[in-house]
Amino acid sequence: MDLSKLIKDKSKVFEGTSNYLGIECVLNHIEIAEKHLSNGQGGEDYLFDDVVYRTNQAFEGALKEAYVVLTGEAAGRKTPNDIEKYLETNNLLKERVLELFSNYRKEWRNKSTHDYKLYFSEQEAFLAIVNIYAFFNILLDQMIGKHAKDKEEKEAKLFADKLKASSEMGFYEQVIFLLTSYCQETPKIQRGHAPRFLEAEVMGSLHGFLSAVAPDITIFSDQIIRIGNGRVLRPDLILEKGDEKVIVELKSPIMNPSAIRVSGREQLYTYMSAASINHGILFIPALSEGQEVVITKTEREVADVQQFITEIYGGKA
Repeated sequence: MDLSKLIKDKSKVFEGTSNYLGIECVLNHIEIAEKHLSNGQGGEDYLFDDVVYRTNQAFEGALKEAYVVLTGEAAGRKTPNDIEKYLETNNLLKERVLELFSNYRKEWRNKSTHDYKLYFSEQEAFLAIVNIYAFFNILLDQMIGKHAKDKEEKEAKLFADKLKASSEMGFYEQVIFLLTSYCQETPKIQRGHAPRFLEAEVMGSLHGFLSAVAPDITIFSDQIIRIGNGRVLRPDLILEKGDEKVIVELKSPIMNPSAIRVSGREQLYTYMSAASINHGILFIPALSEGQEVVITKTEREVADVQQFITEIYGGKA
């Protein structure tokens, strides 16, 4: 897996924004750290320290860019320490990001910052690069989601009135109607000539769309469901209105449609049973404006409880 390419592809979401250059600088620090690691392995072992100093720069830069995206404010004169404390104390980082953030800060940044006599080994330098890549990649997903949400929220307000009638429907039917309507938005997200689908971007955009056109719906993303033995499940979305709830599982339309519908359906069943929510939707957005949107509905009974499943997916163009 080429982690550098993966991050470069994701960073294209921010093209034309003030964050794009900053994200490129973060990646540049990591790539230089890789060069230092290679040279260190060639005999210049003092460069293993420089690997960590470079990944530290990437760590601080990543947090600065995240601060701007997640808060909508310029970092100004805030120090790296100010930004770290703000993101941590205001619960702006998702659980997975926070775990990687805490690990990198403890194992590499704090040690190298507070002990100028410290020397890092080849293994430690390698792990620093692996960890900063993992941290920045997952953090970038959260940034992409927030950026897409903010953008879609503004754009969707322009035609929110057209969808107001959906609030008179039953909640489950309302969600089906809104997701079907959102399929008109998905093609706008695709960039370039080849079909592409960044789940974080579409999920953020979908969140913004629902917030704008149906403010009466409460949206929970990546909500943890604990199922024992330390295992957790994270459905993409749980939508709530009054005392009714619907689970939505999002899947990429560029994957094998038949296979992804089968696996996605089983995944949705697991989430519904674990969360005791009896209405679920498997959502595979259409990739082009001319693509037909297919809706299939099924019911099943589990332990004397009726479950309702709807699949919304793009059919033939």
